[in-house]
Amino acid sequence: MRLFLFIMRAYYNGQRYDNFRITQYNGQHFLPLMKIFVMKPLEIDPEYVELMKSIGNEIKDLRTKKGISYTKMAEEIGISRNGYNSIELAKSNFQFLTLLRILKYHNISFFQFIDSLKR
Repeated sequence: MRLFLFIMRAYYNGQRYDNFRITQYNGQHFLPLMKIFVMKPLEIDPEYVELMKSIGNEIKDLRTKKGISYTKMAEEIGISRNGYNSIELAKSNFQFLTLLRILKYHNISFFQFIDSLKR
């Protein structure tokens, strides 16, 4: 009995999917044993990296002024701690509604937030 690992990469709606299949060869056929899909996050367009860093830094400043951890903040707005941390580190192409939830938590309007980025 031989085991084989097949790796395939596909792109769908801008997301990268890695497909790993572990199969067994019985002399005539490949028999699937396990299939694993891994989705890679979207990469931020280099043109917007500095803007995303500014947004992340401002969000982090708001959180640290309140003296709460990023884990607690993520829990408060209803996203994963890794997702929230990725926003602060500018490693995530986050949803606009997520930004609005963060701002609502801090009682800041979107326009006030944008003005704070200009400084």
